[in-house]
Amino acid sequence: MATQKIREVPVLVIGGGPAGATLAADLGWRGAGCLLVDETDGTNQHPRANMAGQRSMEIFRRWGLADRMLAASLPFDYPIDVIFSTRLNGFEITRFSLGSTAAFQKAAVKIPDIAWSPYFKTQIGQNFIEPVVCEFARSCANVEVRHNWRLVSFTQDASGVTAEIEKTDGSAHETVRAKYMVGCDGGRSLVRHSLGIEFTGRGVLARNQSIYFDAPDFLESHPRGPGTLLWTLAPELRGVFITIDGNSRWTYNTYFIDENDTMDPAERICKAIGRNIPIKVLSVQPWAGYQVVAEHYRKGRVFLCGDSAHLFNPTGGFGMNTAIADAADLGWKFAAVLAGWGDESLLDTYEAERRPVGVRNTVEAGSNFDRVATLMALPPEIEEDSERGRKAREAAAENIHSQKKTWSASGMHLGFRYEGSPLIVPDGTPPPPDTAQVYHPTARPGHRAPHVWLGAKRSTLDLVPREGFALFNFGPDAEGAFAAAAKERGVPFVETRIDNAEAAALYERRYALVRPDGHVAWRGDAVPADPGWILDLARGAVATQASSERRTAISTGTAR
Repeated sequence: MATQKIREVPVLVIGGGPAGATLAADLGWRGAGCLLVDETDGTNQHPRANMAGQRSMEIFRRWGLADRMLAASLPFDYPIDVIFSTRLNGFEITRFSLGSTAAFQKAAVKIPDIAWSPYFKTQIGQNFIEPVVCEFARSCANVEVRHNWRLVSFTQDASGVTAEIEKTDGSAHETVRAKYMVGCDGGRSLVRHSLGIEFTGRGVLARNQSIYFDAPDFLESHPRGPGTLLWTLAPELRGVFITIDGNSRWTYNTYFIDENDTMDPAERICKAIGRNIPIKVLSVQPWAGYQVVAEHYRKGRVFLCGDSAHLFNPTGGFGMNTAIADAADLGWKFAAVLAGWGDESLLDTYEAERRPVGVRNTVEAGSNFDRVATLMALPPEIEEDSERGRKAREAAAENIHSQKKTWSASGMHLGFRYEGSPLIVPDGTPPPPDTAQVYHPTARPGHRAPHVWLGAKRSTLDLVPREGFALFNFGPDAEGAFAAAAKERGVPFVETRIDNAEAAALYERRYALVRPDGHVAWRGDAVPADPGWILDLARGAVATQASSERRTAISTGTAR
């Protein structure tokens, strides 16, 4: 019998959802190879996540996909409104009117968010995002995407991972040898279970139901007008209509569904509308909201990313967006190690940087859920045309406005930071507030290098290199010290002079060293005596003990 040939790949990615597709795309874009194995056929028939946050759109921008995402999102003039009613043909309780993408682009709507990023939240279903990202990943010469294949089992040793994969119909089987493997295989992750890594957190918050439907008469069936989220808060109709195409395609998410509930989905939708209209139910999915995070994001040469590492309640829209940012962090680190300019220990920092963000974001989503849950227990008189009904609706409106951060959370999407990361040289400045709704732009080390327009359609975000580091220079020439140190180490490097007063004021220092993921590694007003050490630290080539001692010395100005 002939010996089966073992396929060798740098990275094996299990799962082609937002995390897996993003990781494959980022690796391919950076010139690193991978094999992505996904047990689905590549189509997502039932929309789940419905919003790409600002940071996700910025990641898509660097691949050249942002305009394609915008084209696949809601029509530019569609209002991003959040509306609360008893039923859609009942009493309106209150609403948040957030304008439209077209209004933001023309700066016709004056909200602070439009200065923080080239994008506001983009209303686009996960079912539209995945195929665009997968197609881009597949277009990279060194990336292979296999749909209808699944992981069977794996073992690992000191030098790599050996995985058994097969076609979902059992017609083919293959052994793959990878330097690293990443489980992007969802909340029921085979990879996570095989590693013996547990989830920690509050667990299940609520069991719910999502109905995906088509109704050409939907927008004409009620007086609320168009919006992205149309909440219904009448007793037994606790849920939200979420637009998928700005027209006839919607999901209706009903919360706290009893396991014995047998109401027909179309009947439930019509009751929530308050009127019978033709409904074509496309699919129905039960789902649960969680607040859990994996105890570890790595074991040996196997990593967890996305839903295999954390599960969310969707209140706030953080789940998919956290997964995309996980993959972006892991992508540049893999690429650096595989290219040889990143030290192997760089990969140890994935958990150190991303797990605290996972905890932060799941806790915030859980907090949002607790507030929203108070709207799911409104008294029956909420539907009465009476004085006590009016007072109940006024109390509900006051409650809703106290939790606006649930529906407008730029601070969550842009304000995460890698505090205490071994790859970051602190500068001794205190951290800005970490608030959900408001982002506080800063170039403090560990934070995302903030966006500033440098000209028509050109942002500071566009100066971040595909590989290696960028020195943003707002003052005199750095005299080539960083460039020489980078060349000596074989580290890709570019120095960019930025002549922009607004950017200089925002970055606060003459120099900022920016990583390939767009986060600041170091900043200062003078070229350090040993820029090579800073580059070594930022690429993971400095021992943790020495790193801690010298980082403290640099941040306090006592380094020699």
